[in-house]
Amino acid sequence: MPETLGDLLAALCILLYLKLYENKWNMVPLVLASLALVPTHHLSALFVFAPLLFIVIMRELFRSTPHPVMGPLDIGYLGFMMGANLVYWLGVAIPFRDQVMVDAFGVHPVFVALGAMAVMFVAYLIIKYRHEKIKFRYEPKLPTMNRMFMFLGIAVSIILAWLAFTALVEAPGTNITVAPEEVVYLLPVALTFSIAILGVSAGEFGRRGLIIWLWLAAVSLILLVSIFTKNTVLVTYRVFEYVTLPAALM
Repeated sequence: MPETLGDLLAALCILLYLKLYENKWNMVPLVLASLALVPTHHLSALFVFAPLLFIVIMRELFRSTPHPVMGPLDIGYLGFMMGANLVYWLGVAIPFRDQVMVDAFGVHPVFVALGAMAVMFVAYLIIKYRHEKIKFRYEPKLPTMNRMFMFLGIAVSIILAWLAFTALVEAPGTNITVAPEEVVYLLPVALTFSIAILGVSAGEFGRRGLIIWLWLAAVSLILLVSIFTKNTVLVTYRVFEYVTLPAALM
């Protein structure tokens, strides 16, 4: 199964990216792992590039000055990863280019590539403006019991609404109907999963905690897109597995 190996390589790539903060020479195994990932599984490669791009953009927006070490490394790796994906997706994986990408985005893959480049350029301009013109310092809030219960209440409410919609209408983001009595069996796992949100406040004070938080936010945003668009490629239940890894860390 390409996805099984792809998931492992994707997790390895993100781990090695986190290790870049400790030693820039970790770029060597990161590039090698990425070169193995790109031709192995398209979706796993997307869930490395997209979250890391989101992480870098948001980290720089949180900071009042550019990161002194990671800036050049981020540009180099994200540029390499985007180039490798585009070369493989557009030049080698022809059925993927002409069928899957068109189904996923509804336009020719070249326009998808141009759109991704435009997003990166606009993000650069916004970050540059923030560092030069907008001066504020991001300060995480200490976790309190009230704040933790608030987060837990929000998470449980969202999950219960999700399960209710699944039982009464269909699985969100799909046309799959599920018998109400079968949804009951999801409750223990779903409610246990909601505990992950309690790690948000504490995670901001942990080493790389903010990055894990942003990683969870990035894949959750992609999950929302898959739900509301009923995307035939970014299918909800396929995307959800990529939410579980950062959530487990939280």
